Formats: sequence, structure tokens, C-alpha cells
Amino acid sequence: MARWLEWHRAIAPDNREEIQALETDRGRHLRYVRLVGRRRRDAQLPDPIVSVAPEYKKTPLLGG
Repeated sequence: MARWLEWHRAIAPDNREEIQALETDRGRHLRYVRLVGRRRRDAQLPDPIVSVAPEYKKTPLLGG
């Protein structure tokens, strides 16, 4: 967690929201995971998503 925070401060020091989230969490819930994979030669890939809808509809999160 400390390395993730250190890395974030180095590459995006102006991104206060994410830095603050990491500082607040203090490694309790957020984790950094690195995954390496290989694609089979016969794998068929779907077409990539090339656009994202420009509208955003704000909705409340589900709560207990």
C-alpha cells in the first residue's frame, strides 16, 4: 500500500482524490494487484469498445 501511494504521488501529484482515498484507507480495503496473462493463439477476441456514452446519469448507491 505504501509503494502504491508513493507511486501515485510521483506520477499524478495533482490527483488529490485518489491520493486522499489511499491515505484514508491505510491498506484496510484497497489493494494493488498485478496480473500477467497470455492469450491462446486460437482465442477469438470481441471488437473493442471505441467510444463511451457522453452522458452520465447520477444514481444513488445501494445501501443497507
